Amino acid sequence: MKYADDTYLLVGSSNIQTVAEELRHIEKWANYNNLRRSSTTREMLVKRKCFKGPLIPTVIPGAERVDTMRVLGVTLRSNVKVEYHLDEVLATCASSLYALRILQSHSFPPTALHDVARATTIAHLMYASSAWWGYTGSTYRDRIEGLIRRMKRGGFLTPNSCNAILMLTLQMTIFSKHYGRIQTMYSDACCLLPDKIVNDLTY
Repeated sequence: MKYADDTYLLVGSSNIQTVAEELRHIEKWANYNNLRRSSTTREMLVKRKCFKGPLIPTVIPGAERVDTMRVLGVTLRSNVKVEYHLDEVLATCASSLYALRILQSHSFPPTALHDVARATTIAHLMYASSAWWGYTGSTYRDRIEGLIRRMKRGGFLTPNSCNAILMLTLQMTIFSKHYGRIQTMYSDACCLLPDKIVNDLTY
């Protein structure tokens, strides 16, 4: 997956011997299409909690082995836990309440304040939530709900605003509505894109 000058390569344990070849192909493709590739390389080994095998050496020569990696705004950990990401998000959202209080103290119109809160704090809180919500425990869900309750009490959201669970449900409903078309596009891409990319670097 490539986004701007960042490239993410996912390789299963059964194909770990192909990493070097995959990276060479990515670099060749990027150079051919005049795309930048980050000079910093990191690798993260995702393993099960019960894994007791020997320590696997660095797979990519010169790469830095890390336990956390930020991918498109979501912090992933090698143990596939989302607590680290949620701690960061909740801390950022809590600090953004200060900015909302400043707007409120300067007689910012309530309706406009609600719009700002939804466009900033709530948008940041719910970003990519459909991907990480299923990995959260009751403790973090309570913290998310607590933040929304604080925003309602502070007047940053209307009292009848949706809670976090309902917000996520609405997101998933919208996704489900278009799931058939997305599945067809994904199926076509899986069948056609690999061959086109490998055989034609201009694609």
